[in-house]
Amino acid sequence: MLFDVDGTLVDAVANQRGIWSTWAVRFGLDGDEAYSVALRTRPVETAAHFLPQADRADALEYFQRLEDDDVREGQYESFAGVDRLLHALEPGRWALVTANLRRRVEGRFRRLDLPVPLDLPVPQVIVDAEIPALSDAATDVLRFVG
Repeated sequence: MLFDVDGTLVDAVANQRGIWSTWAVRFGLDGDEAYSVALRTRPVETAAHFLPQADRADALEYFQRLEDDDVREGQYESFAGVDRLLHALEPGRWALVTANLRRRVEGRFRRLDLPVPLDLPVPQVIVDAEIPALSDAATDVLRFVG
């Protein structure tokens, strides 16, 4: 069984909005606009959308620090029933679908007292050639499955 993390198991919307707002302020950008772009792109693409090449490495490093700080200090919670559901599942019979880093997922799950899957595989792109609509839109819709 596969579960998405953010927005399905863990409510981190306010956290993400806050991270992108803080990030935007540092680079003289509008927080709402940065968050809007970030919802559709990976951090590297968000930085490229707003910043010149010379500023992107610093911007990505800063974003990573904000994300790591949020794992340790952010206020978030799992959705109702998630704790009971995940604890009831047999280990090794479920996994997570996420583009986030393993250490962040594990950190949030531990803070929320949620079980961590036995293994969080490296994300990979999925393209199902048997379903033409998915195959055509795979890079837009199914970016990472771990």
